[in-house]
Order: sequence, then structure tokens, then C-alpha cells
Amino acid sequence: MIPITEPPKKAKKPAVVEVLDPFFKVLQEHVGKGVYIQEFPNPNTNEVDFCGIYLDLRIMRMMEAEYAEASSDGTASETQ
Repeated sequence: MIPITEPPKKAKKPAVVEVLDPFFKVLQEHVGKGVYIQEFPNPNTNEVDFCGIYLDLRIMRMMEAEYAEASSDGTASETQ
């Protein structure tokens, strides 16, 4: 017989995490466009304890240059 145990309760997020949440959402919209997010969940609670945010400025500069070049050629969409 296996005892029934309750799953661990989620801990409240620290206040600074709540403040940074809008910034994190913006980053999530740009993942793969020079922004990379790596999360490390706690194996006991399955909550993310460590989060790494990486900004690849080379990719961002390259994309910006391509957009500027396309805009100057008149081939870029007005919705971009």
C-alpha cells in the first residue's frame, strides 16, 4: 500500500518577481529572436527556482540591419 500524500504547495513569488513579470512577458514574445530563456525547475516542487535570460546582441543587430535594409528598399511590410 502506498500512502497518499498531498503535492507540495506552491510558494508565493517574491515581490521582485512580480515587479519583473511584465518585462519577462516581453522577453517571452521575443524568444528565438536573440532572446533565450532557460528555466530550471526544482525536482521536488516542479516550480522554477532558477531562470537564465540570455540576450544575443549579434542576432539582434543582424535582424535590425536586415529590417533597415528591407525598409530602405521599400520591400518591408508596413505592419512590421
